[in-house]
Amino acid sequence: MNSKTNAVLRILLVEDDEHDRLAFSRAFRVGGVKCEILTCPRASEALRIIQGETALLDVVVIDHHLPGISGLELCREVIENRIKIPLVILTGNGSEQVAVEALKAGAYEYVIKDPESCYLQILPVLIPDVVRKFGERLARERAEEEFRQLYQRNELILKSAGEGIFGVDRDGCFMFANPAATRMLGYGPEELIGLDCHSLCRRAGGKPCTEEDCLIYRTLTDCQTHRCSDDLFWRKDDTFFQVEYTSSPTVDAGKVAGAVVVFKDITDLKLAEAERLESQNRLAQIVEGFSVPTFVIDENHVVTHWNRACATVTGVPAEEIIGTRDQWRAFYQSERPVLADLIVDGGCEEMLADLYGSKCRRSAIIEGAYEAEDFFPHFGEGGRWLFFTAAQSKNCDGKVIGAIETLQDITERKQAEDALRESEHRYYELSITDSLTGLYNSRHFYGQIQVEMERALRYQRPLSLMMLDVDNFKGYNDTYGHLEGDSVLSGLAQVIRDCIRMSDSAYRYGGEEFVVLLTETDKEEALHVAERLRSHFEQKIFSPVGNGSVSTTISIGVSCYQVGDDVKEFIRRADAGMYTAKRLGKNRVEFNDKGIRADGPVSGGRLL
Repeated sequence: MNSKTNAVLRILLVEDDEHDRLAFSRAFRVGGVKCEILTCPRASEALRIIQGETALLDVVVIDHHLPGISGLELCREVIENRIKIPLVILTGNGSEQVAVEALKAGAYEYVIKDPESCYLQILPVLIPDVVRKFGERLARERAEEEFRQLYQRNELILKSAGEGIFGVDRDGCFMFANPAATRMLGYGPEELIGLDCHSLCRRAGGKPCTEEDCLIYRTLTDCQTHRCSDDLFWRKDDTFFQVEYTSSPTVDAGKVAGAVVVFKDITDLKLAEAERLESQNRLAQIVEGFSVPTFVIDENHVVTHWNRACATVTGVPAEEIIGTRDQWRAFYQSERPVLADLIVDGGCEEMLADLYGSKCRRSAIIEGAYEAEDFFPHFGEGGRWLFFTAAQSKNCDGKVIGAIETLQDITERKQAEDALRESEHRYYELSITDSLTGLYNSRHFYGQIQVEMERALRYQRPLSLMMLDVDNFKGYNDTYGHLEGDSVLSGLAQVIRDCIRMSDSAYRYGGEEFVVLLTETDKEEALHVAERLRSHFEQKIFSPVGNGSVSTTISIGVSCYQVGDDVKEFIRRADAGMYTAKRLGKNRVEFNDKGIRADGPVSGGRLL
């Protein structure tokens, strides 16, 4: 219902007669009632409006006779749907039977449409009164329901509470006790009523409390709440248990009427606390004796143990860290969780990944533990690598009560691994490098050309291949000796390096033959690179011992990768181009896209 104060009255009129609808609206207008009237001729349409806009409507006025679903049937539908809104039936039949049927159907009120239409004068007074009374009835029902629920809830709490609860009057005599209280004290449900509660209270050693010392009596005197955790309650069978209780006053007309005491048996808790302290002492002795750097935190992330080995590795003494949450200070420059902190909180995989990345993993040895390794630059001279493992610490009930973390210096192992990787890389480089020229060797070439051809095919990018050979190299060797010949090959290798890009690669193919892979390079660019290489080498001067200055030349064949090529065909075309260059006078570049050694100029042109 519309509950706004001074709100315009919102009425839904369900009436199929247009004349009656207009008369209804006119009656409220003449009566001076501030209202908004929604109308509809059919019950089915009205039900949809009521279900959708109940909170915006104040009352529904329904004609008894409607086409299709009758007014009474509409009332029943509204009631069955548990919609809280007053329903008023308008009927032209003034019989008592119709009135009874309307009220049974759920109507709050009914009005007879008399032939003289006097009812229209009544409606502007009746309808607001219906809305007011219905609202009051709803408020009363809600209050009664809330009281009933509160009473049931309090009764349920009192009966089902695991803690003992009892009430005493102003003289300290029992007035009521819940089942938990009678069970813990060993009395029947009615046996405690009227007994003096003071007889229950004893001091820790078993000595009876004086009335002055009894906190329950003190509550009755000073009207204050008192708490105690080191007293005993005596049972009916003359045994006792350690108790923690709160005594709170009840007040009537400004005076103390009694007290309510809430208590619980803490005997097991006290024993567990004693065992915990003993366990902590044992753990402290064990941890302190570890040669492995170790620290322990509790469930609140407070450091409880920090052994000598840990202090030595981190440089942070135990007295500065125990009792604090500053464990991060030993490892990091700014505050962040250490591995043990994350383990205490349940080892959130996402946070572990954020802080440690791939360096953190579940332990294969300790269930539920995690291990990681990291470099700490401020440890020692030049920093240290640490391997650390953190595992949850649980009590006998399986509850997490902290975490323990151990550290291991793995710097030497890391250095050995780095040296091994460097050595392996060096050996690999040697295995793919020609020792004389420093270029890659032919074995590596066959692997790389396959990779580059696959890349060119996949991404439809250009790829070119140069094959070059030193002209008259055998004669040079015969004239100046093999050492001088090696000097020429080394010199050519340097010229190649100077003329190609970082993305290109050069290889000694065998003897005085070399190949160059030119990625992202089409025919025109490849010929340009080849000519530059040929020209630079032609200008290079060699000085054989005792023979002055000499120069030599190279012949170069160029081919471009074509879809459908295999490695053999791709190389064959470049090789054919190179032999064409030699046949045509040497010291030249020839392009070949045919894969044969031509007797005349190769198709594609040449650079002189």
